[in-house]
Amino acid sequence: MSVASPEVAPRPADTVERLLAWVRAKPTLARYGTAAQRLAALPREMTSGLSETRFALLRNFTLEPLLPVLEVGAWQAGWRPATFMSGYDDAHAQALTAGSPLYAFGPDAVIVAFRLDLLAPKLLHDFLSFDAAQLEREAAGIGDRIEALVAALRRQVRSLILVNGFELPCSPALGFADGHLPAGQLTWVRRLNLQLAERLQQYPDAYLLDLDHLFARVGYDECLDPRGWQMSQAPYTKTALVELAQTYVEYLRAFRGPIKKCLVLDCDNTLWGGVLGEEGPAGIQLGRDYPGSCYTALQEAVVNLSRRGVIVALCSKNDEVDVLDVIRTHPHMVLREEHLAGFRVNWNDKAANLRELASELNIGLDSMVFVDDSPFEAALVRSQLPEVTVWELPPNPSEYAAFLQRQTAFDSLDLSDEDRQRTRMYRAEAARRTELASSVSLEDFYRSLQMEVCVERVADFDVPRVAQLTQRTNQFNLTTRRRTETEIAELARDDRVGVFTAKLSDKYGDSGLVAVAIVRLHEGEAELDTFLMSCRVFGRSLESLFLHHIIGWCAARGAAALGGSYVPTGKNGLVKDFLADHGFALIDAGEQGATRWRLTLPALPFSPPAWFERQDIRLDD
Repeated sequence: MSVASPEVAPRPADTVERLLAWVRAKPTLARYGTAAQRLAALPREMTSGLSETRFALLRNFTLEPLLPVLEVGAWQAGWRPATFMSGYDDAHAQALTAGSPLYAFGPDAVIVAFRLDLLAPKLLHDFLSFDAAQLEREAAGIGDRIEALVAALRRQVRSLILVNGFELPCSPALGFADGHLPAGQLTWVRRLNLQLAERLQQYPDAYLLDLDHLFARVGYDECLDPRGWQMSQAPYTKTALVELAQTYVEYLRAFRGPIKKCLVLDCDNTLWGGVLGEEGPAGIQLGRDYPGSCYTALQEAVVNLSRRGVIVALCSKNDEVDVLDVIRTHPHMVLREEHLAGFRVNWNDKAANLRELASELNIGLDSMVFVDDSPFEAALVRSQLPEVTVWELPPNPSEYAAFLQRQTAFDSLDLSDEDRQRTRMYRAEAARRTELASSVSLEDFYRSLQMEVCVERVADFDVPRVAQLTQRTNQFNLTTRRRTETEIAELARDDRVGVFTAKLSDKYGDSGLVAVAIVRLHEGEAELDTFLMSCRVFGRSLESLFLHHIIGWCAARGAAALGGSYVPTGKNGLVKDFLADHGFALIDAGEQGATRWRLTLPALPFSPPAWFERQDIRLDD
């Protein structure tokens, strides 16, 4: 068992940025080790703005060389890391013992890394001595051992649990025949991984890392070190260690949130080859033949992101009518209007257009990724809008699609129905804004929407979406407390806590689950732990209706008062006065802008909005 600790004193010129740049310039394992130690030794005042992130690794082989690579990867992600590693033989003991050093460490992520070479060596080296029934029993036994470990972890920690899948044998037992025979070794290992993934699905926030896919993408020969394995049971090369460490960091980033929400694309030499204003629709490069196929492949990748819930928008210096004509009528366009949540096609500078798009879509600039082939435009946006992430496309258009598919900034660990319908929801919101502009009054507009709302206790199948909202919602969020699926499930089971959701639909479509409230009951009073709402439904008064019913639920439980807090984050200024506007009295104001509020019950200080056509309220236990 080991816990990493610094051994090298920092040098006077050391900073996080300089040390990370030093590793990037020559990423050897020696530099990773030195940089990790010197980063850890930096004075706390230099890293006070970084959150501490704690990685625990349970393993059955030599994985110590990964630790400095993982730590440097965490620093690159903006975290100050701490790491813990089990011994070779005590991974299960650490997980199954309530007071173990693992649990005292308090991990944010637990990584389970076992190799079949040590877990079941005969299955790799004497595979043909097993019959079908024995293979089934062996697979079940391996699955039982790992599931028991994960179940124990899940009872003790709320962290991400990430289990490495098993890599395929490079020289399968049956040679050429192995890959196409149902009883082959490759098939058996693949089935073992699938069965393990299925077992993990019953444990919230536990996931299988597809190690076979990761190594196949990089190249097995580039990842495995036979000499290191024979000498010290250290099977992985530097290439594999870097890929693994980066993947662990990216999984935790996706787990914690927030992730990027919006992809904004240039058009000329990005969505198609050539300049539309010069070549005309018939002259641009787009189609199934090279080089047009490069741009078609990119569009296919963009459409896939849209279907995963990424907001897609355009920002191009062009005549709008010409671009829309290509999008609507070009026979080889894959990206169509239905996939776009918004666009700015004009001759204004792109930084100004991105600001307008962020305002229109009601998202923060830091939720946006801008893609352009022009180094000038990329540099302009970086200088004017440092919050926006800028990706410059590779020089060769044949690499465009692969470049986009390799990025993980939009990756999340779950996919909800709301994600699949997000673009449609944004297009519906545009229609609502158009109707609002022509309405006589705001109340007439609200009534014309024919809104229907359902307010209820969180259902089991909504737990992933609730966790996702706590991780992604930044603007309408009183406290911005991030929650995992495990935490939401635990809160929902607690008799002293109410976890509530609001779902909204209107004549333009179903917006799905868009608001969450978590209320704690304690010694005759209630506390509004969390109150948030998706930016997609701002301006429809749902927040007032939702709060009204939450207050009613607290009063019905005999609470004498409902307390609440506003914790400023730099992004949630929108709700600074929300509690005051709904009758709460200020009881304390902190130095950093945080405020405490209290509402005496059972009196209701405001009337609920009257323009919802239908309300389905189910808050009772």
